[in-house]
Amino acid sequence: MSKSFVDHDGKLPRVVYAVVRQMDEDPPEVLLGASEESIGHALALDVIAATPPEQLGGYLEEVRDALVERRWAEALVLWMEATNKAVDVYPDEPVLTSAIYEETIELELQFKPIFRDPGT
Repeated sequence: MSKSFVDHDGKLPRVVYAVVRQMDEDPPEVLLGASEESIGHALALDVIAATPPEQLGGYLEEVRDALVERRWAEALVLWMEATNKAVDVYPDEPVLTSAIYEETIELELQFKPIFRDPGT
């Protein structure tokens, strides 16, 4: 997302998303949820628990225990160590729609880098 985007009045709907990736995988898996809790549940059920046990090696029992005890963050950290995958979670991101740009797009465009004179 553009670092310059700001939800000035806080009225946009919000989402949480997680990106599950490994260096040699293309493309990464993206999960989208309504809250951090829903992303935690999705990661636990659809990513961590879906992993074949032989891929977890010596981490298997610890991951199982963390899942059963609903310690999602701990289960995720152990799973990442065991599988050499990374998960980035982005909480509270605005859902962008064309309506948010409609009133200001012409004004904002003129100040974007692409409209600068080269070399300035």
